[in-house]
Amino acid sequence: MKPAIASLFALGTTFCLMGTKTRHEVPTFGTSVPRARRGFTPRHSEWPLGGVCGARAPRVHRRTMTKSSEATPPVPLDSRPGLVLTTIGRDRPGLVNEVTSRIRALGGNLEDTQMSKLGGEFAALMLVTGNEEILQRITESIPLMQSALGLVCFIKSTQTSRPSQDAIYRVHVSGTDRIGIVELITQAFSKKKVNVIFMKTHIGNAPLTGTPLFILDANIVLPPPLLPEELEASLLDACEGEDLEFSLAKEA
Repeated sequence: MKPAIASLFALGTTFCLMGTKTRHEVPTFGTSVPRARRGFTPRHSEWPLGGVCGARAPRVHRRTMTKSSEATPPVPLDSRPGLVLTTIGRDRPGLVNEVTSRIRALGGNLEDTQMSKLGGEFAALMLVTGNEEILQRITESIPLMQSALGLVCFIKSTQTSRPSQDAIYRVHVSGTDRIGIVELITQAFSKKKVNVIFMKTHIGNAPLTGTPLFILDANIVLPPPLLPEELEASLLDACEGEDLEFSLAKEA
């Protein structure tokens, strides 16, 4: 190879290696990602591939619209009958699938659900919708479901309704666990005619002491005359005497 050509080849190889290092070198653990200089936004190629330690971004699976779903016209939520179905049974793997598979096989559609393990039991509260024929088949299948799956079931007819346009407020209460906290908070709601649309309570542990900590979260709707400040004052009176902390905020 001629000297001139060899020199050009060596120079080009050096530039390529430098560019590869700038663009594709992934930092090892403990190294920092390059910061943007003042008034300067780095190009995408100047950031390490995969971010710190080469971590990959989670894959997002997007739904593809099928012809059948496009052809099916939406049905107003207030035009469908439904069933409120409660099931309680000994907790075990696969129980949720066994219940929901039976409902699906009968043509029922699961909309709103709340499921939780309570002690050694697993409880599920479900809103099942469908036409009158489907709901009748589900109702008639309940005795068989109870005996086959070892469940206790309760069922009640209902009618779906449009989502409420009322403002929803979130209430969070926490304090040392003891008897009567739920009664105390719900009494404050009741006195102000507040409608509870969701409530969840559980026992956790205080961060430093490990003391059992009672936690209550609720979504509520205020009656038209009631102002948030009025409910806040009522909750403050109830919580101060019991050494409870609370917050009230409008849901975004």
